Amino acid sequence: AHRVLGLGRRRSALEGLGSRPMGRFVGRERQLTALQELVAEAASGRGQVVGVVAEPGMGKSRILAELRRSLAGERLTVLEGRCLSYGSAVPYVPLADIVRANCGIADGDAPAEVEAKAAFGLAELGIDPGPRVPLLLRMMGLRDDGAPDEPSPEAVKQRTFETLLTMCLSGSRRRPLLLVVEDLHWIDRLSEEFLARLVESIQGA
Repeated sequence: AHRVLGLGRRRSALEGLGSRPMGRFVGRERQLTALQELVAEAASGRGQVVGVVAEPGMGKSRILAELRRSLAGERLTVLEGRCLSYGSAVPYVPLADIVRANCGIADGDAPAEVEAKAAFGLAELGIDPGPRVPLLLRMMGLRDDGAPDEPSPEAVKQRTFETLLTMCLSGSRRRPLLLVVEDLHWIDRLSEEFLARLVESIQGA
């Protein structure tokens, strides 16, 4: 038995293990090579989409961890989002993870610090942060929506999608970008809709 001491940051089976040893990686070399080849295709300007599908416990997270380890010396940006079992009714759960990782936003950051980091992250990609920061804050649950002078929910959704798409494509022009979304079977509707739009946009990116 163990006593709970506090909240941890670890959200996946392999996250935060640090130097703790894992079993030897065997039996998935062909799949790992295929993933490495797809990353090389994307790095050469031909965007790729791949699904890693298997039963629970078969090593999906492990093969992604091995992929990241094999790419450690490459000039590559890796951003990860995770869908949650209770998050299918909460919009943008994995995309908010990706934005936080891209902008260097930590869990304990104050709202003003989150806003400053989001603005800096957009500006660094050459995107005007002024009209877009409020969209990112709302997506991360840090801004109350429903003010009477704001556009319709559909307009907000389209502007949010445009912002996220611009961030992804602008970032990928600076250096190859690998987006990892885990536990996709729990994805919320808006995140799924955005990823479908992203897939349509990455050919030749």
